[in-house]
Amino acid sequence: MNLDQQVYELLREMIFRYELIPGQKLLYQDLADRLEVSRTPVKNALNFLEKDGLVKLLPNKGFYVAELSIEEAEELFSLRLILETEAVKLAARKCTDSDYAELLEIQKRYENAIEQELNRGRFLIDRDFHLQIAMMSGNKALYKHLKQVIEIVFLKHRIEGLSKKRGHEVRKEHRSILEHIKNKDETGAVQSLTYHIQRHRENVESIL
Repeated sequence: MNLDQQVYELLREMIFRYELIPGQKLLYQDLADRLEVSRTPVKNALNFLEKDGLVKLLPNKGFYVAELSIEEAEELFSLRLILETEAVKLAARKCTDSDYAELLEIQKRYENAIEQELNRGRFLIDRDFHLQIAMMSGNKALYKHLKQVIEIVFLKHRIEGLSKKRGHEVRKEHRSILEHIKNKDETGAVQSLTYHIQRHRENVESIL
C-alpha cells in the first residue's frame, strides 16, 4: 500500500470515528500535521475521497466533509430497503444456531451501548447487526452493496440532533427482527425490517 492509499484509509477512518465531522472544512496543512505526512499525499487522498462521495470540493473554498442531503437520503434508503428486505428473508430461511447466536451477541452489544452517551460507536454496532443479517443471507454481492449503502448514510450525517429515545426504539425493533429470524418467519422478518428501516429514514431526514 503506497502512502497516498495509507492516508486515504486514515482519513476515511477519521470520518468513521467522527474526528472529521460532516460539513467540516478540511485544511491540507492541518491534516498533514495530524498524520505526520506532507501535503501532497493528503491532497491525493482527498481527491480519492471525493470520488467516493465522502468529501466535496467547493470552487474557491476547498474540501469539506460531505453531508447527506434529503434527496440522497431518499435514494439511499429506498435502495437499502430493497436490498435488506431480500437479505432478511434469506437470513430467516437459512438461519443456523451459530448465525443466530452471532446476531444475538451483536444485539447485546447494542443494548449495552444505548445506556451510554450517544456516539458513533453505537452506529457501528447497528451497522454490524444489519450486515450480519446480510452475511446470513449467503449472497456476497448483496452484502457488498448493502455495506456500501449503509456506510454512506452512516458517514455523511451528523449525530447531533438525533433523538435520545431512538436507541430504545431500535432495541425493540431489532428484537422483533431477531424473533422472526429465530422462528424462520420470512414474512414477519420482512415486515419488522421494513418498519425499522422506515423509522430510521424518518429519524435521519428529520435532522437534515
